[in-house]
Amino acid sequence: MLREIVSAVFILTISVWGSPTCRTRSVTEVVCVAGTRDYVLQRGLVSGNNDTVAITLKDCRITDVDIEVFKNVYNLKEIDLSRNKISSLKVGVFDGIPKLSSLRLSKNLLSTLPLGLFDNLPKLQRLDLGGNKIKFLQLGIFNYLPQLVRLDLAKNEFLGKELDPCLFNRNPNIKYLYFSGNNMSEAPDQLLNGFQNLKFLGLNKCHLTEIPKFVTGSNLITLKKLFLQTNQIRLDDPKTFINMENLVELDLFHNVIENLNETVFKPLTKLKIIDLSFNKIKQLPQNMFQNMLRIRKIFLSHNLIKKVSVNAFQSPSLELLDLSRNGISYLEKNFVSKLYAFNKTLSSFHFRGNPFQCACFVEILNDVKKLGIEHDINEDIEDIKCSMTNEFTCLRPDEELRDVDNH
Repeated sequence: MLREIVSAVFILTISVWGSPTCRTRSVTEVVCVAGTRDYVLQRGLVSGNNDTVAITLKDCRITDVDIEVFKNVYNLKEIDLSRNKISSLKVGVFDGIPKLSSLRLSKNLLSTLPLGLFDNLPKLQRLDLGGNKIKFLQLGIFNYLPQLVRLDLAKNEFLGKELDPCLFNRNPNIKYLYFSGNNMSEAPDQLLNGFQNLKFLGLNKCHLTEIPKFVTGSNLITLKKLFLQTNQIRLDDPKTFINMENLVELDLFHNVIENLNETVFKPLTKLKIIDLSFNKIKQLPQNMFQNMLRIRKIFLSHNLIKKVSVNAFQSPSLELLDLSRNGISYLEKNFVSKLYAFNKTLSSFHFRGNPFQCACFVEILNDVKKLGIEHDINEDIEDIKCSMTNEFTCLRPDEELRDVDNH
């Protein structure tokens, strides 16, 4: 008999140790930490306390969630189930918590989302599904989320061409939408037509060869931040940004842009940050950024630019200009002084990694130091490289040609 009691106690202890350990913090918040084994989240661990407003079950080795886990937690507003091993969720698992406003399910193993899963969450504003293995999004899956503001679908496995054009028609209030890491090429042109107030759109690593039509609709005039890193975009259409007059940040880092039409950015009068680093740009039109009176940061590093005109950067708000790692051997005379005269706000100029003539390099370095402008040159290292010439002055072939013409 004693042996049976001891055995029963031992089994009970292992069971308790194996499950997540939860504690209440500040009365309304329950925070759980992982146990020693994988765990099916069952009713009783976090249910039954109507004072609970937030439950954190992040990284708790959870593999499944039983129905009624959140029963009698009527005032619950936030659930964090991220970084677990959940491969599927049953319809009804989120029923009975009508006040829920934030649901984080990122970095699990979800491959499907059954219709009806989110149908009883009328107050949900944030839904994070990033970093799963979702292969398809059924029409209607988001239909009963009228207050949804932030939707993260990044780093899944669905294809844009398989998305229904009406998928988001019942979610007009979405402001932040993340598609990064999915193949969004060939997605329907009408995909975002239902949006009325979109502010942020993430399309990094989406296999795009152009800025897709679903981004350029007139209803997206509210868009403020557009991220398009690491695609195969060429930017050949000069009318691409015609409906993006409120854009404040445009990120085209690591694409294959070669030629820039001088009018392509003309509609972007409110732009503050533009990143064109790691492209194949060979030259900049003389008035490239002149229309951007609010531009603060221009990133052009790691391109193939050999020549730039200071006139391209006439903006009264410019704070940072990055021309590093290009093919520039010289800048026009007094480039830095002229740039500073246009832009009294200029505080940082990056120019390292270009094949400057040594005389030109020294001239630029002296100018930025004299004006107190931050630069990216480390003068203490011995690997500063520049091209030696027979002259002790900076040779500027274009200026010499102008002098000949004048005579």
